Order: sequence, then structure tokens, then C-alpha cells
Amino acid sequence: MRCSHDDRLSKEGEKGVQRKPLLPSKYPINRRIQSVHVVPTNEIILEWSKAEGKDADNYDKILEPLQLRSKDGFVFQLQLTQTICIAAKDAPQMILKVGTQAIDPLSLEYSNALDNITDKKSVKSPAIRNLVGRVLAPLVNSYFQNAAQYFEALDFFSKRSAIQKHAADFIKKALNDYGVQSIQTLITDIDLPDELEELLRERQILKQQAENYKRQELTEQARQSLIKQQEENKAQIKIVEAQSNLEVATLNAKAKLEESKADAQIQQEKDELELKRMREESEIKTSEDEKIAGIRIEEFRQRVQVLSPAIYAQLESEGKWAEAYANTQIKLPEVFIGASSGGGNTSGGGGIVEASAMQMAFLEILRDSLKSKRQNEQINMSREYEILPPSEND
Repeated sequence: MRCSHDDRLSKEGEKGVQRKPLLPSKYPINRRIQSVHVVPTNEIILEWSKAEGKDADNYDKILEPLQLRSKDGFVFQLQLTQTICIAAKDAPQMILKVGTQAIDPLSLEYSNALDNITDKKSVKSPAIRNLVGRVLAPLVNSYFQNAAQYFEALDFFSKRSAIQKHAADFIKKALNDYGVQSIQTLITDIDLPDELEELLRERQILKQQAENYKRQELTEQARQSLIKQQEENKAQIKIVEAQSNLEVATLNAKAKLEESKADAQIQQEKDELELKRMREESEIKTSEDEKIAGIRIEEFRQRVQVLSPAIYAQLESEGKWAEAYANTQIKLPEVFIGASSGGGNTSGGGGIVEASAMQMAFLEILRDSLKSKRQNEQINMSREYEILPPSEND
């Protein structure tokens, strides 16, 4: 907390530094017993740099670059800029602490800073000069001399922001006790020895090379990653194609299977229709044969009833004998009884017996032939019945 020292400031009309400042205006002042000191309230920029180029009446004319010795024993120069500002209400306190210096105390006409100003130059406040020379310059130099003992010379490059921030906080707090506001503290330049400059350049070159190598490595990694991604994409495309081909083959196999099933179903239906047709034809033929057999049986019954069984048997026997005779194609002897060729004498008894024997032999041959033909007809009929499929009624 800032110490205001209000008890040392005087009230209006009392001797000493007045507590209330005089703002720009017109005031009745007895200059023989009172003196007025101008304090600028605008921002003042102070530079710790070489004196060349600075005006003689500048507040920072006496400020030179700081000579510092680092922790590792190197001596280097540091340049900085400090911006300050003094508020009107804090001007009496600043004058009370740093004081003012009269140009010539024995000459009354020069005892007041506002008396006998004949040139056009701006008035430089001796209080600000005292603040810079007696307070701010020793304060800044002492801080950086002490701070340099804890840092190596190159740290002022690598840790420049941190050192600058700590210095700004320290200076701001110290000037606050004098009623002065610290606006900004900046390290503007660091002048290292030549050997450190060369080392720093080499370090920067190595750093740049490391960054380049790292950038190249990242580029190569990105290229490898891209190639890998492309290969994975190609592999993925092949996998998709293989899956698609597999699905197509599966669909084709299913289609062929369905087609085979359809063909088998059609063939089965054809076979069933063919079997059904054959059964129907067999049934029709069987039915027709049964009808024909029934008609024949009915016709036979009617014949038997009309002719009587005995007559029909005789006619049937004669018909069979005639049919057998026609089938055997045996020529009967036209002459069973003949005379002998010698002497014209005939033997009536011997010729009749011979003819009767011949007739009996012929009848035996005819009977055997007819019997053999009937057996053949029965065998053919049984084979026909075996070939015919069984009817649905069976």
C-alpha cells in the first residue's frame, strides 16, 4: 500500500508543499513568498540508450545502457524503455519526496521556474529530473544488476519475456510510493559479447535445422501415411469386389438351384402325367378287353341257348377241325383205297383196312397239331397279361 505522507503536505496559506495542486487557470500569487513548479501530467518516455541523438534538456539525457554481469561471468549491455505518468493529484506528493532545485536561490528573479522565460522552449520540471536521476535510474540499475546474478547471459534471450514482466512489476510498485504511475517497461535491446553472439547464431542454426528435420520427418510421415491409406483403400476396393463377386456367385448358384428344382418339378410332373396317361390307357384297354370278353361270353351264351349245348359242341368241334385242317395245311389222301397194279385182281378186305388205318393216323396227327396250337395261344395270352400294368381298381 502506498504511503501518502499527507501529514507532511500543507494546507492552503501554510508554509510548505500544498496538498492541493493548482490546475491550469489564473491565480493571484505573491511570487516573493511563493514559488510555482510545473509538473507535466502527460506520459513521459525514458530510454536507457546511448546519449547520441538526445537533446541536452531531455529527462533521459543521463540514462545510459545498463552494464550487467551474468551468472556465468559474461558482461553485456541492456537497453530498455520506461514510460511514466504523474497524475495532478499525485504531483504534490512526488515534489515532497524528490524535491525541487532552484536555478539560483540568491537571485529572486530566477528563484521561480516561471519567471523571466524569454525563449520558446518548453519548461522542464526539475522535480522530474530529480525523479529520474535520484530515484528511477538507481532503482532500475539496481534491479537488473541483482537479477543478472541469477541468470546466464543467454537466458536474457530465452527468458526475456519473464525477466521483463518481473522488472515491470517491481518498478511499478516502487514508483507507486512516489505518486508516479509506471505505464510500461520494455527491454529493447540486449548486446551480448561476440563469442556469445556466435554461439547464439549456431544455436539458432541448429534449432532451424532441427525444425527442418522435424518438418521433413513430419512430411515423410504424412507421405507414408498417405501411401498406406491409398493401399488400404485399394485393399478395401478389392475386398468389396470380392464380396460382390461372392454375392453374385451365390445368387447365380441359388438361381441354378432354383432352375434345377423347377426342371425337376417339371420333369416329375411330366413323368406323373405320362404315368397317369399309361394307367388311363391300360385301364381303357383293360376295360375294352373286358367289354369284348363280356360280349363274346354273352354271344356264346346266346348261341348255346339257341342251338342247345350238344349241337353247339358238335358245330364247335367241326369248326375247330376245319380250322386245324386249314392251319396244318395237310393234304389228305385223295384215294385211301386203291387196286393193286398186278393182274387186275383186288383184295376188297385188305384195302379197307389199310384206308381205315391211314385215316386214324391222320386224325392223330391233326389232334396233336391242334393241341400244340392251343398251348401256344395260352402262353401268349399269359405274357400279354404280365406286360399290362395293374389297373387302379386292383
